[in-house]
Amino acid sequence: MTHRIEKVRRLFEKACRLPPAARAEFLSQACRDDHELRSEVEALLRRDGAGGTDALEQLKAEAETDAVAEALQPSPERIGPYRIKRRLAHGGMGTVYIAVQDQPRRTVALKVMKPGLVSKSLVRRFKYEAQILARLHHPNIAEIYDAGAHDGADGPVPYFAMEYIPNRKPLTEYAWDQRLSTRERLELFVPVCAAVHHGHQKGIIHRDLKPDNILVNSMGTPKVIDFGVARATDADMTVTTLQTHVGELIGTVQYMSPEQGDADPHDLDVRSDVYSLGVVLYELLTGQLPYDISSMPIYDAIRVVRERTPVSLSSIDRTLRGDLDTIVGKAIEKDRSRRYSSAEALELDVQRFLRQEPIHARPPSATYRIRMFARRNRLLFRSLVLVVLASILGIGGLVYGLIVADAQRDRAHSLALDEREARKAAEHARAKAERNVYVSNIWGADAAIDAGGTRQARQRLEACDPAYRGWEWRWLEARLDRSLTTLRGHTRSVRSCAFSPDGSTILSGSWDGMARLWDSASGETLYTLTGHSGSIRSVAFSADGSLAATASTDKTARVWEVVSGTTMISLEHETAVESVRFDSTGRRVVTGCVDGRARIWDLERSGASIELFGHRGAVLDVAFGPDDSSVLTSSRDTTARLWDARTGSPRAVFRGHAGPIVMATFDATGDRVATASEDMCARLWDVATAREVARLQHGGAVWSVSFAPDDSRILTASGDRTARIWDAATGVEERVLRGHQGTVRAARFDRSGERVVTASADRTARVWASASGDVVTVLHGHEDDVWQAVFDASGERVVTASLDRTLKLWSAAGDVDAATRLVHPAGVVSVAFTADQRYVVTAAADGVIRVWATSTGDCRQTMPGHRGSVRSLSVTSDGSRMASVGEDEVVRIWDLESGRGVTSWRHPAGSAAHVAMSPDGTQLVTAGADGAAYLWRTRDGAPAGVLRGRHDGRLESAEFSPDATRIITASEDGRAIIWEVASGRPLHVLTHQAHVLDASFSPDGSHVVTAAWDREARVWDTSTGELVVSLGGHGDRVLSAAFAADGKRIVTASRDDSVRLWDPVHGSEVAVLRGHESAVSAARFSHDGTSLVTGSLDGSARLWTTLSYRERRLRMLALDRDWEQAEALVRRLRARSSDWTWVATQIRTEVAMDEPVRAVAMQIVAIQAELERTGR
Repeated sequence: MTHRIEKVRRLFEKACRLPPAARAEFLSQACRDDHELRSEVEALLRRDGAGGTDALEQLKAEAETDAVAEALQPSPERIGPYRIKRRLAHGGMGTVYIAVQDQPRRTVALKVMKPGLVSKSLVRRFKYEAQILARLHHPNIAEIYDAGAHDGADGPVPYFAMEYIPNRKPLTEYAWDQRLSTRERLELFVPVCAAVHHGHQKGIIHRDLKPDNILVNSMGTPKVIDFGVARATDADMTVTTLQTHVGELIGTVQYMSPEQGDADPHDLDVRSDVYSLGVVLYELLTGQLPYDISSMPIYDAIRVVRERTPVSLSSIDRTLRGDLDTIVGKAIEKDRSRRYSSAEALELDVQRFLRQEPIHARPPSATYRIRMFARRNRLLFRSLVLVVLASILGIGGLVYGLIVADAQRDRAHSLALDEREARKAAEHARAKAERNVYVSNIWGADAAIDAGGTRQARQRLEACDPAYRGWEWRWLEARLDRSLTTLRGHTRSVRSCAFSPDGSTILSGSWDGMARLWDSASGETLYTLTGHSGSIRSVAFSADGSLAATASTDKTARVWEVVSGTTMISLEHETAVESVRFDSTGRRVVTGCVDGRARIWDLERSGASIELFGHRGAVLDVAFGPDDSSVLTSSRDTTARLWDARTGSPRAVFRGHAGPIVMATFDATGDRVATASEDMCARLWDVATAREVARLQHGGAVWSVSFAPDDSRILTASGDRTARIWDAATGVEERVLRGHQGTVRAARFDRSGERVVTASADRTARVWASASGDVVTVLHGHEDDVWQAVFDASGERVVTASLDRTLKLWSAAGDVDAATRLVHPAGVVSVAFTADQRYVVTAAADGVIRVWATSTGDCRQTMPGHRGSVRSLSVTSDGSRMASVGEDEVVRIWDLESGRGVTSWRHPAGSAAHVAMSPDGTQLVTAGADGAAYLWRTRDGAPAGVLRGRHDGRLESAEFSPDATRIITASEDGRAIIWEVASGRPLHVLTHQAHVLDASFSPDGSHVVTAAWDREARVWDTSTGELVVSLGGHGDRVLSAAFAADGKRIVTASRDDSVRLWDPVHGSEVAVLRGHESAVSAARFSHDGTSLVTGSLDGSARLWTTLSYRERRLRMLALDRDWEQAEALVRRLRARSSDWTWVATQIRTEVAMDEPVRAVAMQIVAIQAELERTGR
C-alpha cells in the first residue's frame, strides 16, 4: 500500500463509523487544505452508501472490468531494448511481459507500469529505488537486470527487466503439487528467509511477501520476486488507483502485518516482513490462512488482522504441535517487539528444528532440554530412564529433597543468567539494527546520487549516525557537490543570474523579491538589493559593469549602482515586468511587460520612456540590436517584433510560430534574428525581409536560443532533454547534446565558441565541447532544477541558478572527479600510492609502469623495462624508490623522480608473483613460484634470507608487517602463513578452502586480511592466529584485500567486477564501488586514508577519493608553476585581514601582478573561503 492509499483508507474507515451528519466536520478537520484527499474519501463514501460492503463490491467489479479491458489490448512489439514475446500477467500497477533482451541476449520478465499511474515525481522515485534494487544479488532473489523508461503516448513509462523464471509455481502450490513432507516444506522455506534477510541487509523491506511473490522453478529452487518493487513504484496515487488495487488488496491483506494496516508505511521495519513470512509458513504447513477475511470489507479485514488471535497450527494438525507451533506463533505475533527480530532469526530457528536442536523461540528449560535430548537419543534415553527409576525407588525421599533444592538453586541461577543474556542480546540487537540502518542509508544515498537525487542523498547521509561514518560516507559526501562555491542567502527559487563583464561580480534575482551582488572570488554577498515587493524575473549588467538592472512582478524595473548597491532609478510600469536589458552604452534600458508593451527608458533623462505598442500578449524577452538602433521583442502572442530604438516605430513582424516565443536574439551583425518557441521549434529570420530562413525542429518546447560568437552556429535548448547545435547558414543540425534527464532550460556558448553550458531540470548543468558534442564535465550539486547557467568572460567558470534557492560557482574544466578512470592499453594488475598521495603508480600487462597525478588524472611518467606483464609493484614509504617484478623473472628497483632503473636482478626459481617493500625501504620480499618468500637488500639486491618449508604450492603474495618484524605469505595451497622475520619460523597458519591470492596487515599489525578463490576475505588475529570474521558477499574469487589507513575499513576486489568495503569488526558489507567492466585485480588505500585506487583487467585503474571538489582543486593548483607565489600572496594578505572579500579585492586590483599568478591566487581565495564556510 502506498502512503496515499493508506491515508485514504484510514480516513474512510473512521468516517464509516460516524453518523452521516458528522462526516463533513470530521473530514474538514482531518483533511484541512488537502481538497484532493477529501474528494477521494468522499468519493468512496458516496460509493459505500451505508456500510462499506457495497462500495467494496463495486470497486472489485470495476477492477475486474479494467483487468479484462487491459487483457484485450494487443501487446507492443518492443519496449526499449526488449522484444515482447507475450503477456505474462497484468494487474493494478501494470503488465508483465515475457521479453527477449538484445544485449546480452536473454529472456526476461518485463514489468511495465500503467501509463495512467505515471507522474514526474513517480519517475524520479522509480529511478532512485531501481538503483537500490539492482544491487540485490542472491540465489533466491529474482535478479533485476535493468530499469528504465520507454516513451509512452503521455510521456515516459517506467519498466523493470527481471529474471524470468520458467515453469514457475507459487510456493504453496508447488508444495501441494509435489506432495512435500513437513520437513521438505521447511527446507524449501529456509532459503526464502535467507533471501529476505539479504534484502533487509541492503536496506530494502519487501512489504508484499506472499506465495504469489515466492516462485519455485522446475529445479525446486524458490525465488522471491518483486523485492521492493512495490516501494519503487510508490506514488501519491488518487482514488482511481485505490479502485484499481482493491481486488488485489484483499488478497494482500491476508499476509500484511498488523502495523501495515495501522501505522504510517514509513514506520515499517524488517519485522513486518517477518510477520508475512510467518503467515506464508502457516499456509505452507497447514494449507490454510490464519484468518478467513476473503469476504470482508477492507477495513474489517484489517481490523481482524490487527486484533483477532489466529488459530494455532496444532488445532489444525496435531502433528504440528510443539516447536513448529511456537515458531510460527512467534513470527506472527501482533506486537512486533515479540516477533523474531529478523528474517535470519526465523531462518535459524527453523534450521534448529530441522536439526532437532533447542529453538530460541521459548526459554530452554531443563525439561525442554531433556525432551530434545530424548528425541535425538531415544535408545540411550530409555536406558537412562530405567536406571533413574530404579535409583528413585531405592533412595526415595532423600533424592527427592536434593532434586528440589538443586532445582531451586538452578532456577535462581538460570534466571540471573537469562537476565544478563537478555540484556546482552538486546544490546547486540540494537547495535546490529543501528549498523543495518547505517548501511541502508549508505546504499540509499549511493542510489540517490546515481539517480540525480542530490537532496535525497544528502538527507540519507545526514541520517547516518556519526559513530558509524567511515570512508564510504566521506566518499559519497564528496560526490554530492563539485562546485567551487555555493552562494546562499535567497529564501526562494533563483531563476536569473549574470556575470559582470570582468567576471568579478555575480548578480542574481530571486522569487523572494531580492537581488544580490556577490563577489565571485570569495562567494560573499557584497550587497542585497532591496526595494522590490514581487519576484524578480530578469537581471542584467551594463556593458561596463557599473550598473545592474532588475525586472519584477511588482510592476517596476530598477537600475542599481554596483559600487554602492543603491537604487539609481525605479522605472514604474502598469503590470508585471518580465525582462530587462541595457544597450551597449549603459544609458538606456528596454523592458517587456505582461500587458504586451515594451518600453525604452533613457537613464540620462530621468527615465523618460518610449512605449512600443503592437503585441497582444505578454512580452517575454527584449534585446537591443548590436548597434543599439533597434530593439527586438518576443511575445506570448506567437510573434516577435523589430522596433526603431530612437522613435519606437515598428520595423518588422516575424510571424510563423504556433506558440509563445520565449526568447529572441540578434546575431553579431544584426542582419539575422533567432527565436525560440514553445511550439517545439526555433526559427531563423532575415531582418531585412522578415522572412523565415530556417526552422530548427525539436521534440519539445524550445526555451533558449543563441548564436555562436562568430555567428556560424546556433544553439538551442529544449524540453525534449537535449540541446542542439545548428549550422546558422543552412539550418542543418550539426550536433545533438544528449545526456540530461530533464528539460534543458538554458544553453550558452562561451566567448570562444568552443564550449557550451546547459542547465537542466535534472538538477545538473553540463559543459560540452561544441565541436564534438562530448561532455567535458557534469556539474552536479544542486538539489532542485537548474534554471540558468552562464560562463564568465574567461570561459573558465560557470555560475548556475537553481530552484533550490542557491547559486553555485563551478570550474568549467574537466577536472578529476570523486571517481576518475585512468585508461591503460592493457589490464592493470598492481597499484600503489606514493607517500604524499600526489601520485598513483600502476603496473599493466603491457610491461609498462605508469605514474598518474591524483589531482588531475593525467599520466605524468611511463617506465617501460619489463618484458611481458608486470606482476607487482611496491613503493617505499618516503616515495623515492619503487620495486617491481614481472613475467620476465626480473626484479627491478626504480628511482621514482627520474623514472630510471637503479638496479635489477633475476629472481631465483622462476618468476615472482609479488613484491613488497619494508616500511623503512631497506628490504623487500618477493613471493616465489617455488613456495618460498625471498628477502633482499634494496640498495644492491643482495639476498637477505629465505622463508620456506611450509607452503605446498607457489606463493601469490608476501607483505611486511608495519614494524617489519613479521611477514605474511599467501599461497595457492589454500593457506596464508605469518612468519617471524628474525628467526624465519612460522607463527600461525591461516586456512581457506581454496587458493589464497592476497594477504596484508592492519595498520597496527594486530590483524591480517586474506583474499581467496572461495569468494571470501577473512580477518585473523595475528597474536593467536584465530579467525575473527569472514567477509562473504562477492559472487566470484576475491583477488585483493587491504585495510584502510585507520584500520576501520577493508577493501576487497573481485573477479565479479566489483570493489567492496567492509566493517572489519562485525564483518558487514558497507558499500559496493562499481564501474569496472572486468575482474578487479588490485585495490589499495592511500596512506592518509582519503583515497582508494583500484586496478582492473578492463584496462583501467580507478581513483576514488573522499576529498571534496574544492580540496581536489587545491591539490591540482599545487601542481601549477605559479602555485608557490600565489599561495604565499594569499597567506600574506590573509594575515592582514580575515575578510576574504577584501583579500580578493587586493589581488584583483594589484596592477604589478603577473596575470597567471593572479588567476591562481583568485582560485585559491574562492576555494579556501568556501572550505572555511563549510568547516572543512
